[in-house]
Parts: sequence; structure tokens; C-alpha cells
Amino acid sequence: MRKPFLVETLGNPAHPYIIKFLGVTDGSEMLRLHKEYRGNVVGLMHRALAEWFALPEVKHLEHPQGFSCQSRRPSPIGQHSVSTGTYFLEINGVRVVLSLYVGWVNFQEMHISFKVRKSDAHQLNSVFSDIESLPSRLINLVLDGEGAFVPNFSPVAWSDIILSEEMRRVVAANSIELLAKAELFRRQGVPLKRGLLFWGPPGCGKSLCVKLLISKFPRSVYVTCSDLNKYADWGIPEIYDLARRLAPCLVVLEDLDVLGGVDRNNHASRVLGQLLAELDGLETNQGIITVATTNELAVLDNALKNRPGRFDVRLHFPPPGHELRLQLLKAFTKNLNLAPDVNLAALSHKMEEGALSCAHVREVVTRGIIFAMDEADAGTDSAPVVTQAHLERSLTILFDPKRKIGF
Repeated sequence: MRKPFLVETLGNPAHPYIIKFLGVTDGSEMLRLHKEYRGNVVGLMHRALAEWFALPEVKHLEHPQGFSCQSRRPSPIGQHSVSTGTYFLEINGVRVVLSLYVGWVNFQEMHISFKVRKSDAHQLNSVFSDIESLPSRLINLVLDGEGAFVPNFSPVAWSDIILSEEMRRVVAANSIELLAKAELFRRQGVPLKRGLLFWGPPGCGKSLCVKLLISKFPRSVYVTCSDLNKYADWGIPEIYDLARRLAPCLVVLEDLDVLGGVDRNNHASRVLGQLLAELDGLETNQGIITVATTNELAVLDNALKNRPGRFDVRLHFPPPGHELRLQLLKAFTKNLNLAPDVNLAALSHKMEEGALSCAHVREVVTRGIIFAMDEADAGTDSAPVVTQAHLERSLTILFDPKRKIGF
């Protein structure tokens, strides 16, 4: 929850060393400028504050009390912790004392307070706005729904995914290009927000396409919807509050069908109402692209799946046809030592009856490599030769539901 900016006059009990640092004769000459943050924006705003500290106009000063005073107090069981700090700064020629409190006691909270002479306070009007605007200038930022950084995200390029040319155009036009040409669209009166719904069976490229979009956006919030059912203190409204601070931003809702309450027949949950309101409610969501994935389109409420303004574009990711399967097979085998008898087109045609997903196609190649390795000489380190027989054996096993073991 975003707290309003607080301006408070400090009386004589203010710490003497702060009075001395600021050069005031009476504590009543000081103001405390204060803001609070709670929930999943705390980590983000802490990162923004760290970036602000590094700006050239923010100078860290010495003081008899020390460069800064900091303390950390974890609880004995390690579940709650408090971190506090006092920093002596000069901002654009104005001396200030910054007090920082970051705590986790059942929920995250952060308090930022500037103590400054009354006569200098007007020169700090832009300080908090500068700090709050920093998240929208960070790049290569991937957060989860709680605002924590997603480590080791591996970027995905267009060359890493196999989609029809039409699908590529639709995905790009409704996400990457919309924001790349923001000013042009704005002049045409087009809202700079969009909702895309990826649906289809597992293993057909939805998640890989999501990773591509995350790689193309400077800032993303990635949410696995099964996690939303576990936490009572954050949810859809908090996720979009986070996204608005990061805009332009991508919001990903992975596996929307497993999120309880996305059908109005479930009267026990407020999730549907929250999601409808955040996608197309009072907030403008300018610069926010929402992408949701689902295996089961039928379980979603009609107000989600059939309502432009919420999810404007529905994209079906079906099991690949012959041409896409052939592209997948070529991509998965391009670095392999293939025997002269390998015929990928014939192998693709044999996959027709099984309606195999992209993940199944990859598994056919993976098992073929394992079969080839198993038959190779034990003492050799050279790459095995993968034959048509190895690949067709893999396919036969995948097609046989009665097999109890992998080989």
C-alpha cells in the first residue's frame, strides 16, 4: 500500500547530533519528510534507493557519529528482521539526514525519513519523486509477484522459438512493437496497454514465447498463478501496483487456469473481480502488457476470455503440424552427428497420428541420442552417430501407452 507523503515538525527531543549536523539552534527549525511502503514494492523501492544513493548529486558526508549508523536485528528463529540506518548527506547543496527502516514482521515494510532545516525543505520537493521514478528507468529487471528478483533468467531470442510467421507478427505487434512505437500509437488514440491470452495443451511453446517477451521487455513481473493461492497478504492488486511503478512493463500470469476463482461460479473467491478490475478498471495501466497462459480455456470466465480491453488477443498454441515439426526437428538435431539414412521429413510425417507437442518432438530427439550413446563403444569420447532407427524407436515408445518402462 502506498502511504501519503508526511511532513512533520520536529521538536526539541530530536537527536542532538542531527541538530548539530544540520546547524540548527532549535529542534523546531527541523522538518521530517517521511514516506512508507508496504508489501511487494518494498524490495523494488529499496533497489531504487540504492540507485539514488549512487547519483552524483547525492554526496555522503562525514560526521562525528560516523559515516553512517546501521544495525540489523534478526529474530532468534530467523523469520523476522529489522534493518535501520542513518545517513548524513548533502543533496544539491542541502544538508539532510536520512533515516531508513526496513522490516519484515509478517509483512514487508519500509520507511524513509529525511530530516532537514525548514528553510531548506522546499529544495527537496523532488527527492521522493526522483526515488519513486527510478524503478521505471531500471533495465533487465525480472521480478516475481512478491517483488523479489528472479535470479539467473536466461534470455530467449526469436531464433530459439518455432512459430508460424502469422503468430510471430501477432505477438510482436501486440506487445513489443506497441511500446516501441508508443508515441505514434498515442497520437492515434490507441491505449498503450494490451492483454494477450496464450492457450493450448502443455508443451506447445506458450512458456517459451513468454520467455521471449520477458527477454524483449526492460522490466517484467512474472507470476506463477499456483503461488497466488498460497499467500493471503498479496495478490492481483499488489502485482499491478508493482507493474505501474515499473511501466513500461510486462506482466505474466502463468497457468491462469489453476488460479482459484477465475470463474464467477466460484462465489467464495474475489480473485475474478480483482483481475477484471486491474485489467480494465479505474487505473489506466498505460505501458503495461499482460500475457496469461492457460491449458484450459473453458475454465476461464467469459468476462476474461471474451472481452477486449482485458485480454484483447487470444492465441492458440496447438500441437505443431508437419512444417513446424520439421523445423523443430532441424533445430533440435542441427548439432548432432546424424547418419546418412536420417530422414527428418519422414519422421515428422510419422508423428502425425500422435498429435505430438513441441516437448514431445524434443523428447524424440533426446531419447534418440540416449539410444545412440548406449550403443556406442564405452571407451570413446566422440559424439555418437544418431540413426533413423534410433529416432523411430524413440517415437514408437512415445506412441505406446502400455509400456511400463522408458526403454
